[in-house]
Amino acid sequence: MTPKERLIHVIATTPGVMKIGPVYTTSGLVVPVIPDLRKLYSLPKALKLISSLLVKDAKKFNIKLLAGIETAGIPLVGAMSVVSGIPMVYVRKKPHTGWNQSIIEGLFAPKARTALVDDALTISKQKTYFIQKLKNVLRIKAILVIWDSSYPARFRVPIAKYRVTVKALVSKYEVMNYMKEKKLMRDDTYQVMRAQTENPMHWHREAKNWKLLLKIRRRGTL
Repeated sequence: MTPKERLIHVIATTPGVMKIGPVYTTSGLVVPVIPDLRKLYSLPKALKLISSLLVKDAKKFNIKLLAGIETAGIPLVGAMSVVSGIPMVYVRKKPHTGWNQSIIEGLFAPKARTALVDDALTISKQKTYFIQKLKNVLRIKAILVIWDSSYPARFRVPIAKYRVTVKALVSKYEVMNYMKEKKLMRDDTYQVMRAQTENPMHWHREAKNWKLLLKIRRRGTL
């Protein structure tokens, strides 16, 4: 089993990681099943695997600074920095209201080649916000995440405009297909997850999709 295959297995089989919704996200989405990837931070072996894979990607871009997005990205860049020796900072969604008025916490060289690090990529809204906020201070070259939500390509356009490359360790479909193959996910769950992936903003407005999710929720298992 390759490191990537091990990660897919860990995500698919760790209790409590794949959560049945509906979940209302900070991006304004309604999601039927969502990965709570932060639970993996509590497992040292899983965190070591994730950080090692992310470091491997960071080195491909000759990254000199790791910037963890508050809050899910902070433990990741901490582990990555220890593994790689690459310096880390973390970035706040809003400036610190005390003595430090910056959104960046930590030491860094101006215009350093930087990777933004987070747990997942959805519709790119938050990532684009940070690129805009940091573009005059750091050179953002890559966005490194554990999970790519596999949404249509149009949601990547705002990031592509800044010539920033997105690299994910796994995609939603890779995990879904693994879970279906291993009989960890029923066909109806796969169906509703696919519907949301193909139409992330409006899938739930179709009665058949919502009815299917409520059936899965009542059942209590994927």
